[in-house]
Amino acid sequence: MDTTAPTLIITSNKTALKSGETATLTFTASEYIQDFNNFGPSSGIVYSGGTFSNWSTVSSLLVRTATFTPTANQQLVNSSIVLNAGAIQDYSYNVSLVASSAPAILIDTAAPSVAITSNVSAVKAGGTANITFTFSEDPGSSFAWNGTTGDVAVTGGTLGAISGTGLTRTAVFTPTANLASGNASITVTALSYQDTAGNLGTAGTTPSLSIDTRAPTVSGYANSNNLIANQTTTVYFTFSEDPGTSFTWDGSIGDLTFTGAGTLVPHPSQQVGVSRGFIFTPPANVTYGTSTVSVKNNSYQDAAANLGSASGVISINYDTVVPTVTITSNVSTLGMGQTANITFTFSEDPGSSFAWNGTTGDVVVTQGTLSAISGTGLTRTAVYTPFADTPLVAASITVPAGSYTDAKNNAGVAGTSPTLNVNTFKNAIYLDDIANNIGGYAIEAPNTGSYFGFAVSLAGDFNGDGYGDVVMGAPLNTFTDTALRTQGGGVVLYEGGLNTSLVPKGYSGTGQVNGHYYTYSVNKGWLGFSVAGVGDMNNDGLADLLIGMPQDAASSNPGGAFLVYGKANSTTGSLAEYQKDISALATTPDALSITSTFDTAGFSVSSAGDVNGDGWIDMIISAHFQTVSGLSGNTGNTYVVYGSAALSALQTISLGNVGGTVPGFVISGWQAGEESGTSVSSAGDFNGDGKADLLVSAYFNDTAGTQAGATYVILGKTGNTAVDLTNIKNNSGGFVILGENGQDMSGVSVSSGGDINGDGLGDILIGAVIAGTGNANPESGKTYVIFGRNTANATIDLGQIAAGTGGFAILSTTAVEQSGHSVSSAGDINGDGLADIILGAPFGSVDGGASAGRSFVVYGKSTTTNVNLSDVLNNTGGFAIIGQGAQDLSGYSVGAAGDVNGDGLADLIVGAHGYDAAHSSVLTGRSYIIFGSKTGAFAAGTAVDNTGTSANDTLTSTGAQTLAGGSNSAGTGNDTFTSNGADVLLGGMGKDTFVLNQSTITALQSKFGAGGNTTQLAKIDGGGAIDTLRLGGTGTLNLNLSLIGNSSVGNIEGSSRINSIERIDLLTNTGANELTIRVADVLDMAGSNWANLSALNSQGAGGWNKTTFSTTGINSTLMNYHQVAVTGSGNDKVSTNGWTLNTTGEVMDSAGIYYSVYTATSGAPAMLLVQTDIQRSSIL
Repeated sequence: MDTTAPTLIITSNKTALKSGETATLTFTASEYIQDFNNFGPSSGIVYSGGTFSNWSTVSSLLVRTATFTPTANQQLVNSSIVLNAGAIQDYSYNVSLVASSAPAILIDTAAPSVAITSNVSAVKAGGTANITFTFSEDPGSSFAWNGTTGDVAVTGGTLGAISGTGLTRTAVFTPTANLASGNASITVTALSYQDTAGNLGTAGTTPSLSIDTRAPTVSGYANSNNLIANQTTTVYFTFSEDPGTSFTWDGSIGDLTFTGAGTLVPHPSQQVGVSRGFIFTPPANVTYGTSTVSVKNNSYQDAAANLGSASGVISINYDTVVPTVTITSNVSTLGMGQTANITFTFSEDPGSSFAWNGTTGDVVVTQGTLSAISGTGLTRTAVYTPFADTPLVAASITVPAGSYTDAKNNAGVAGTSPTLNVNTFKNAIYLDDIANNIGGYAIEAPNTGSYFGFAVSLAGDFNGDGYGDVVMGAPLNTFTDTALRTQGGGVVLYEGGLNTSLVPKGYSGTGQVNGHYYTYSVNKGWLGFSVAGVGDMNNDGLADLLIGMPQDAASSNPGGAFLVYGKANSTTGSLAEYQKDISALATTPDALSITSTFDTAGFSVSSAGDVNGDGWIDMIISAHFQTVSGLSGNTGNTYVVYGSAALSALQTISLGNVGGTVPGFVISGWQAGEESGTSVSSAGDFNGDGKADLLVSAYFNDTAGTQAGATYVILGKTGNTAVDLTNIKNNSGGFVILGENGQDMSGVSVSSGGDINGDGLGDILIGAVIAGTGNANPESGKTYVIFGRNTANATIDLGQIAAGTGGFAILSTTAVEQSGHSVSSAGDINGDGLADIILGAPFGSVDGGASAGRSFVVYGKSTTTNVNLSDVLNNTGGFAIIGQGAQDLSGYSVGAAGDVNGDGLADLIVGAHGYDAAHSSVLTGRSYIIFGSKTGAFAAGTAVDNTGTSANDTLTSTGAQTLAGGSNSAGTGNDTFTSNGADVLLGGMGKDTFVLNQSTITALQSKFGAGGNTTQLAKIDGGGAIDTLRLGGTGTLNLNLSLIGNSSVGNIEGSSRINSIERIDLLTNTGANELTIRVADVLDMAGSNWANLSALNSQGAGGWNKTTFSTTGINSTLMNYHQVAVTGSGNDKVSTNGWTLNTTGEVMDSAGIYYSVYTATSGAPAMLLVQTDIQRSSIL
């Protein structure tokens, strides 16, 4: 029996295990053990520190082996393997009585680790990091790093050699230089070290260690490195890295180095980030300077606290002295004809930046012009010329700020104007201006020494183009035709208007004048010594000329005249048609030769108006040296020739037959040597009897004192009975106007004046030399205005006129100028409806030039207060016309010119027969056309409220206005005027229509001061072309023309209240209108022969036809008529009193309207055409 308990011995082949190792355990039994083959961990073995595997039998059933694998990550742990007692039994079932223990196995399976730490988390330039390697177990000598090689992996810098033993080792990390950013890497490679058990260590990871070892930099620039006044620049500093708040500058303290003058302030919106801006403002008024700006070294840092380097130096140059200019003038006040030298003085040379070419550039000029700048450098000059006709006003010559620069381009400050007052307002007309086509033009003489302009006159519309024409004499004109004609004389008819293309220009083709040039092929003929427009003597619709020639070499100074009939311009004319020998012309129907055997016949010539009331214009011609039977010396005779159809058919008449075979009468002087006929003229209708009265002066008459002078007013008359001036001085058939004082020579010039005071009667003008030694201003001259009167047969003493009874005097205080040497009606220059006056003072001095001459326009007025020419010279009550130069004798002859340019305003003509270019008494002569205007010298007295254009204008009055429909450019529009009270309506060229209301009719029928005529006198002048008077509105109107004071009685000056009206429209007004129109009204206001069978022209004439079976003599070759056509309806009435109906038929106009034809019962050349629908009545 086996009772021995089995035992089990456990042995190990190893006493220590590290990671990755195993031990083989051997279990040796003392005897066979039951189920030993299955012996294992579950067989009662208690163990720790590992696991068993691989159980096997080694050599017998008594030995078993197993692999013991230590548990991982155990550090220095002793294993425990114990077989509990009773765990085994042998086959005798004896169990083990005691436990069996294996020897201890020291287990170290934990791999050593290392922690790498840094004493800093970031390293900047110049910095290092202390790196600590902390091991979980002492690696002993297995861990090594000599600063270059070993068990450490380093990037981003270098690591010094490891120092220390045991668990802690250290080294110093030095980052790589100039790294802008990055992270260092310091690691220990896994398995590169081991613990004492031989376990290989795990990897050591890098600590967090950022690197920035690049020092920040900064660069700078300025937007502009060169500054001028009022400029700034922004200085920019651009950092390689944002300096954050480490970079500061408060304008004076901070991280910038700022040298020089000026200010540098932070730009408020550019103080964060990598770009920082600062505004630099240079100091003011520094000629040249430099400031510098830079960033200081080490004055800023980046986010890693790397200190930045200095920037480069930014230099800013500046010139902040603003250039200036001082403008000076050598004078402070400029008058007419003066200039100023203007100097521009600069503080710095503006170079070419300052320029002025006379029109454009860097100067602002007012009230004048500035010539082109001259000069260089600091001083520039120019000449300032003030505008003409400028009232006293401050001129301005300035240089705008910024218009010039200095060399550095600093914009200059403004140059202020010097004190410069301009007073070139021409309260007078200067013939220098007229000669330069300013406000008119000059007409040159045909030849040197011709006395051109010795006589001048309104000619009317000679060629029928609607524009006013003028006539001028050149009595000493010497020329050559078939022979040399010494002082044969000459006459120039200048045709006004813009439509003169059909008129060849010039004297012998020299291109000087548009119109006609008449010569007289004799020696000393003195053709043109006197000239006059006489109106339409033959009633053909064209104005005619009367030309006097008081000497003729063919006999002993017999003299004579020529009447030249108006003629339309030829459409294919040659120069020969416009340049005629007048004696040859008088052999044709185009002229009438008026011969005589009397001394100086033709010394003075004029239209007489309609003296005998037959409707034909008459003419007057003086022979002031003619001896009167029974009297010695130059007593003088004057001849009045009646116009008629018979006269128009003649080629020649003799003054010796006047009163006999030549209808008319002779006016004989009565006092020996008085020279009656010195000056002759129509007087208009002085006494209101409907006939033209006459003026005949005798300036050597001694009745009121030696050579006091006398002017005879011969009242209109019929018949051929001669007039003895003895009867006139005795107030029979007229009256005498006696000179005021001895030596006055009153009557040196006489003229009709038109209606100067607006009372409906013709007024007269008388000039006197005033040569008496008792006169304080000898030969100063005086002009007398004698108002018309109904009771005319009473002697008038000019002393009464000067005292304000029945008129007024125009006085001069300038000795020798002989104001009144020539006198004339001027027409209505200022547009107030009253006739104005023009008078010449040819011997007056102008600016030291002896006998340069002046003329004066005096406005019509109703008062009898005398007018002083010194006031007129200052633009009060009129204006002066100033001659050009010494010896010109401007104003020796003066006159109205009508409307030469067709603008509706009255123009003037002034002769200066002494003119020559050198003003040296050659006496070549020049004539001047002065255009009417509402500006300049005209402005102070003008009543013109509105002017039209060359288009078709509609002009409406707001009450008592003056409206002119034309324009200086070409007043050819067909204008419509609507009146409203006491209006003055001036049509100019074109087919104009004048719409009347009752207030205007009342004003036209009233004198000045009544019927609304308080500030001006209502008047209508149609001007050129065929014009219409229309009744306006819808209510009944009564137009009684017999109540309108039409006082011209054939006077060419057109002094009537209604002029140049050919049509009257009653039709447009739908009321039952009435018209009273006398023969005298038609004669007075209408043109002749416009209603004819020729083709309708642009002026509205022609286009008429006879109706079927009509034999009416419209367009008769036997007689021409003044014609008015009246349109209306069956509601309208026309008075036919004084008219005889032509029963041979009706006529039709271009519009297809039928008219009855009436002619004057008296046989006067007047025709009334009445639309057949209109009612007729002998008296309305």
